[in-house]
Amino acid sequence: MSARLRPTAREDLSAIRALLAATWHATYDALFGAERVSAMTRAWHSEENLGREWEEAEAFPAKRIFLVAGEEHALVATASAVMLDAETVNLTRLYVLPDHQRQRLGQSMLERCLGHFPGARRAQLQVVAGNASAVAFYRRHGFVEAATAPEAIEQGQRDPACSFVMERLLPLFQPGH
Repeated sequence: MSARLRPTAREDLSAIRALLAATWHATYDALFGAERVSAMTRAWHSEENLGREWEEAEAFPAKRIFLVAGEEHALVATASAVMLDAETVNLTRLYVLPDHQRQRLGQSMLERCLGHFPGARRAQLQVVAGNASAVAFYRRHGFVEAATAPEAIEQGQRDPACSFVMERLLPLFQPGH
């Protein structure tokens, strides 16, 4: 059965937290170590923080989108994005469980997030340099490196644990045209 995309519901928050912990460990343990990844997910992906994000998406749907994808009774992916200004949408999260990757689910979630903001002219995101599969995914979808954190460059080499910003121009969509 293929995963169904839908808006996040409050009762999804615990499952999203577990999904994020699993995907972060699979993605970042080799770069940061399991203990640090556990600490980061506890802090950043607490149900309280996810709840605030959900509340903002519910209250201001023109400003924020928060999605999940599920199969039967389990969530397998989550994504979110927010309008930063009148022209820029920031993809704040896109994570798919490893055994559900490479099935176009990430692409579907990316398209749904970016399509949610028809007036946006530019999309941006931040990615960890050592997350080669994510960097390749975003490049395949038209994103290019736009900025590098100063600490990421050391003797001409990028530290794999540092992040950088990728951007892509978006076609202007005008309803009714």
